[in-house]
Amino acid sequence: MVAEVESRAWTQGGKLRHASYKGLRDVQDNAAVARD
Repeated sequence: MVAEVESRAWTQGGKLRHASYKGLRDVQDNAAVARD
């Protein structure tokens, strides 16, 4: 399972800024899971 999270930006330290949890979803294709 993968947590779907929406965010505004990444900090210089690599942390999410203004993150919002959207829910869990099943992974069907590992290529679709990425850090934007």
